[in-house]
Amino acid sequence: MKKTFSVILAAIMLLSAAFALSSCAGGEKITVEPGPFGKYTPSVKISYSLPFVGGFESSALDKIGYSVEFTPWTEKIEQDLGIRLVNEWAVTDNSAYMQKLTSSIAISDIPDVLNLLSGEDIAYSYAKSLYENDLVREISDLIENYASDELKESIEVAGEEIFYPVTFAGGKYAMPQITDGTASYDNIWWLRKDWLDNLNLDVPTDWDSFAAVLTAFSNQDPDGNGAKDTYGLSMAVTSEHYDRVLFNSLGAYPYMWLEDENGDLVYGSIQPEMKSALEKIASLYASGVIYPDLTATRYLGISQNQSGMISGTLNFVKAFDSLYRGNTSVEFVPVKAFSMVNGVDEAVLQGAHNAYRYWTVSKDCEYPETMVKLFNHYIATAKAADSDNELYNSLFTDIGGLAPVITSHLKADAENAYEVLYDAIESQDDSLLEKASHKNMYNSVMKYLADGDRAYYGDYLLYARDGSYDIFFSDYSYENFTVNKYNYSKTATMVERELDLNSLQYSTFYRIITGEATIDEFDIFVTEWKNQGGDTITAEVNAWYDSMKG
Repeated sequence: MKKTFSVILAAIMLLSAAFALSSCAGGEKITVEPGPFGKYTPSVKISYSLPFVGGFESSALDKIGYSVEFTPWTEKIEQDLGIRLVNEWAVTDNSAYMQKLTSSIAISDIPDVLNLLSGEDIAYSYAKSLYENDLVREISDLIENYASDELKESIEVAGEEIFYPVTFAGGKYAMPQITDGTASYDNIWWLRKDWLDNLNLDVPTDWDSFAAVLTAFSNQDPDGNGAKDTYGLSMAVTSEHYDRVLFNSLGAYPYMWLEDENGDLVYGSIQPEMKSALEKIASLYASGVIYPDLTATRYLGISQNQSGMISGTLNFVKAFDSLYRGNTSVEFVPVKAFSMVNGVDEAVLQGAHNAYRYWTVSKDCEYPETMVKLFNHYIATAKAADSDNELYNSLFTDIGGLAPVITSHLKADAENAYEVLYDAIESQDDSLLEKASHKNMYNSVMKYLADGDRAYYGDYLLYARDGSYDIFFSDYSYENFTVNKYNYSKTATMVERELDLNSLQYSTFYRIITGEATIDEFDIFVTEWKNQGGDTITAEVNAWYDSMKG
């Protein structure tokens, strides 16, 4: 017995000390280097899927001597990891992809690594079907054992919510594309700087100065044309759109689920903070400082040179570039969202979830860890491309979407990278830049600064120091954002009642803001919302949330 134990122990120690592990596949010995980037020798075959390859990407591949089956991405991955990727689904659009995905689930024949398209509802639907048909593998152990430090940190920063749509019986059944969802929703105030200057006003920093600026924009002829034809704020209140930045800065969160002090989920639209926010916004509307058509395209007042302030994304100023292209007197300034609640220092804004699409790994995949290694590789390659112009141009431009998996840099990486861009713009020295995308941004800004081309004024507002990107990456932290805590498919009662409840909410909020109803209508709305299915939905949502918390 002792001899047998000694032999076993020696074998274990030998394997632990070895540089590479070995396995057999089809009679051929495969060696695998250890670590998150461990290479397979000889290469192992892994089938995968791409949603579709468009004509533009196909043309780009043809020009550089590649094809849909053999791309610069598949070539580099095999070179670096020893993973030979085979794209088994040659489809040309998302509709065909969805049909292929549905039929493949039906016959229990899926690729090793499978893209579930974008959108949480779509991902949930397909992931649930794959899980119920026992076709895909739980991946928690793969993440724990094979994810690189960078990937693990990205997952930690993104939050457990990214896995909720693909969590079944407590297990994670797909890996998300991690994104900086905070950047995808409105998070910046865009103000007419020329109007501020004309009226000798400072950028607002709280509710009182916000209301004062809007009032001045409306009543003091900021454009100097001698007519009372301007408004302070453009916003929208429709059944699908609302001014997140304004509501959130007032401490209110419509159309989303929040965690209360007891750890339960509550619906933001029926909280006391919503009543307070509606009352304040209604007072602004009554004073005539809000562009009157709340159902119009949100930037209509701005684009028609009638409004002086609007919230939007980092790139939103380009939505009304026709205003500043031919008018050298029109100037904007991006401003970080500020709290309008007394005693609250920082506004907390609603961001999107930090996941965009999902990938599963088949139960039949002989090397399931390869999926995680693909994510590790993407992060490392994207980071290397920051300082390797040739690598960036070969993988991240025209064919960037052909990567078998995609995920993000950490926010800090982007922040540090943009600092170099700001320095280059200030010194007008592009030799400081190594990344091709930053050179493109630099060139656009220089067309405005050096050549006076107003078509590129928007690029200047985005990419120069104190522009919207600088504000976002330098001034915002993850604590400045929150997400909808219900991140799953619709509950049974949502399916039945949500449209009616949303219509009730929209109608009530619109009538309160426009003065057609008093603020007391809010209390009636809350009671009706609860009685018409809201209480049942709340119970369903919390039952799900409890299951996610284990």
